[in-house]
Amino acid sequence: MRSRKSTQSPLQARAFYSITALARIGNVNTYTLRRLLRANGVTLLRAQRVLFVPVTEIRAKIPPLWESICLVAELRPEPAVVSP
Repeated sequence: MRSRKSTQSPLQARAFYSITALARIGNVNTYTLRRLLRANGVTLLRAQRVLFVPVTEIRAKIPPLWESICLVAELRPEPAVVSP
């Protein structure tokens, strides 16, 4: 079992997110998020054992969740840039 980092990294723009990553962003458990996505007809993509969610699906089918993801991205602190 992998340990989770205690500090969350800034949200990165991606074409799709794993359900685990989205659950961490939303501070909910993965089972609850999976039920929410399926109840709203969001297509889940499977790559071996990992389920991924296309961002376009979230944006089109669950606008409140999309807005929350955007808000979290805006509120996260930018990583510090170290100049050489």
